[in-house]
Amino acid sequence: MASVFRNQTRERNPEFGFLQVKLSSPGKNARALGAKVRVYCGGKVQYVEQVPARGFQSCMSDRIHFGLGKAKVVDSVKVTWMSGQETVLMNIAVNQLLKIQEKSKGRTPARQRPRLPLRLIFPKSNPPVNYAHAELGFNDFKRQGRY
Repeated sequence: MASVFRNQTRERNPEFGFLQVKLSSPGKNARALGAKVRVYCGGKVQYVEQVPARGFQSCMSDRIHFGLGKAKVVDSVKVTWMSGQETVLMNIAVNQLLKIQEKSKGRTPARQRPRLPLRLIFPKSNPPVNYAHAELGFNDFKRQGRY
């Protein structure tokens, strides 16, 4: 027997708020894939990366949804774009779709991590056994045609 369900969360809990974020970026990455969004609200932080892929040939909506409970205002929203540029919005009202665009002019280059000196995890040493691997010249693909 088939059933149809309806999400009644909004009707049953009208005091619970949300914030949806839709990102866009100039250039070939128009959906801002890889961008990081942090929502600061009531002393807590929610973090989401814009990666709508969920498996083989499947995708979710590119709207990012944050549940905010009984909060009426979001302290701040911080977006870290793939270019390294950051966008910060303050005092955002809840229960809305927030559209944020990355600015193309004055883009800052991606932040570079300082280069640390290379350290070897395992120091080089002589092998305990004097051994060298030798191939036998056998071609596995030739025998596959016989079956």
